Amino acid sequence: MSERRDIAVIGLGTFGSAVAREMARMGDRVTGIDRDAAAVAAMDGEIDAVMQADATDPKVLNHAGIGQFDSVIVAIGDDMQSSLLTTLGVMQAGCQNVHAKAQTPEHARILSAMGVRNLLEPEAGFALHLAQLLHNPHMVDFLNLGNGNYIASMNAPSGSACTTVGDLPLAKYDLSCVGIDIGERIVTDDLARHELSLSDKLILAGKRSDLRRFSNGG
Repeated sequence: MSERRDIAVIGLGTFGSAVAREMARMGDRVTGIDRDAAAVAAMDGEIDAVMQADATDPKVLNHAGIGQFDSVIVAIGDDMQSSLLTTLGVMQAGCQNVHAKAQTPEHARILSAMGVRNLLEPEAGFALHLAQLLHNPHMVDFLNLGNGNYIASMNAPSGSACTTVGDLPLAKYDLSCVGIDIGERIVTDDLARHELSLSDKLILAGKRSDLRRFSNGG
């Protein structure tokens, strides 16, 4: 089992509380901070500790020992001034791993100029993710690896003469099959001979444009 980390989440709105709960579920020690009493009360008992306090005040951050946390997530998105002041305070307290939520491109630019390397833009990220899925109707989900490289989950082709993975024209599209999701598990061995069923999902690696061409069959 991996070592438990100490995580602080500042801002317990919809995004922050979801992150805090999930980090706690995965075994990390999570402290939540918010100045709203209702938000703090909603997280009581869900994570290791909660504090009702104004995190823009450096004294609050020092009292919480914020510089000793392995990671701090500033999840304040709707109040740019509070977000920036809190982020600055966290960095000045000595935390080496700061993640900050940005609500707008301007907000993101300022955080970046402050030296924040881990920018969180959940709304924009979800919008882009959804647009990609709508643009590629046969794609179930995908992961952007950077530099134009993607891992994508696609439905197995229906109504084709391809009965095994080896029959698929993957080389034509410069794609590689790295696994088959058959529901209860991921098949990774002897993929070329795997007989496809309509419920199978191909896990493919390649460039976005090549994945789209394969998805559209042209």
